[in-house]
Amino acid sequence: MQNGRYCVLNKSKLQESFGFDIPTVLIDDRLAEAIIDYATVNQVTYLSIDSTLIWSYIKLPPQLLASLEDLTLKFMNIQFPKACYAAFLRSISLESVNIQNDSLLSCINLEDFFTEHCEDMMILISAPKLETIVFSLHCDSIANISLGTCPFLESVSIDFDHDLKCENEKDMIQSCTYAKDIVNFLNGVSGVSSLTFSTRTIEALSAFPELVKNMPSPFNNLKSLKVLNSYRRKYIVVPPEVKTFLVEGSPNASELLKGLQSDLEK
Repeated sequence: MQNGRYCVLNKSKLQESFGFDIPTVLIDDRLAEAIIDYATVNQVTYLSIDSTLIWSYIKLPPQLLASLEDLTLKFMNIQFPKACYAAFLRSISLESVNIQNDSLLSCINLEDFFTEHCEDMMILISAPKLETIVFSLHCDSIANISLGTCPFLESVSIDFDHDLKCENEKDMIQSCTYAKDIVNFLNGVSGVSSLTFSTRTIEALSAFPELVKNMPSPFNNLKSLKVLNSYRRKYIVVPPEVKTFLVEGSPNASELLKGLQSDLEK
């Protein structure tokens, strides 16, 4: 039942599932807090909130994360617990979400982790069953995301938002630091079989080939390498050092390089 700008939500029969498909204009700070309280008390397994009116940072209690299997948040400011054990959480999806505090999440059953247009992320995640990562983040966040050992990780797609500038020494240092963070991140996801870059991510790597010169490729199981032209850019020349870093360890390196070249020419 809708009452003004707020909604009274009916409990599901078993009080196990909880989600929203209502106009985002109806959700503001007060309603968002009520939703979180309801979900926590009823130990829901699914929570989805989509809002454009939440300006305060909404706290996610550890008791809530402990019961969830699926968490989807859009256009919100949130606070994760400083430390939390989320044993049942299998999927996290964050779009245009700002995270205020640093957090340690232990998610032993997490399989999928999606982010898009997120800033200020400072997360350490222990997720040994993680299979899929899709990251679209501001460049300042890449160094603040740390993953533990992920032996089942298969697919990684990354788009790190950075306007590459080399006009002066300060710009060069900032862009080089960003490229280093990308290299460090890639070394941390070495077991993947599928890797997808945005054009601006591959461009950042290509601008500083010395970072991966003589560095062995971490990808011994890579079977798919793609570049998505996320925005129109001049033709990108990928230096040999970067190509070697990406595919040298793969058994089908020549095929991957052909596909990479084809993607760049589109």
